[in-house]
Amino acid sequence: MKAFLISLLLLLTLMFTEVSFLTNLGICIADVSWSKVRMTSGDWICIRRAIERNYSDVTISKRNLGASVLTLLNPYDNHIESFECCLVSSAQVNPMKKLIALTSFANTLHVICLDSNVCIASTHLPSETRFWTWLDERHIGIITSFAVHHWNFEDENNCLKVMFNRSERLANCQITNYEIDESKSWCALSCLYLDKVFQYTAISSFYRNKYCLWNRANILPSIQPIPMH
Repeated sequence: MKAFLISLLLLLTLMFTEVSFLTNLGICIADVSWSKVRMTSGDWICIRRAIERNYSDVTISKRNLGASVLTLLNPYDNHIESFECCLVSSAQVNPMKKLIALTSFANTLHVICLDSNVCIASTHLPSETRFWTWLDERHIGIITSFAVHHWNFEDENNCLKVMFNRSERLANCQITNYEIDESKSWCALSCLYLDKVFQYTAISSFYRNKYCLWNRANILPSIQPIPMH
């Protein structure tokens, strides 16, 4: 029993591997923050850096001046690609494909192919959007003050689908993550809130259909069946 518990603890231990220093690659320390550095892709780290300029629409270009610079870094070989953009408020790379999703200050979400520099899909975000993230290669999760939406950018209808309403318990929380399992049966929403003694506390909620479970942390693993012989 003791050996089993030790093995279980070893499996649950978090292992960190240092692969790169962003500041050693020319990224200013002021740009290394939660809102500017996103790691939604296993191949690319996306860093958004602001430039004080004024433009009227959203574009992405390697040549033209812009209000933001998006730097895509491969942490394994330190390969860097930089793009100059206009009016981009946030950006995330697709977890599987070389696509990038950009939000503008006009509450519009664009999906752009990085190889062709073409916008392949776009949708208007609800005005009360608080958080968004890639869920898989086709779906983006969009969380507002009241509900959680999914958007399939390949769907011709181009409509946001309401998955469930947010609990009032999360009204004053800062959203830190949202994910779904491979079967899309379970959804997990993670948040932080300031408790009565002014300490940040984590809270997570699992949703399945109309059911909601509460906990302090979560992970949705990929479980493969073991063939029986």
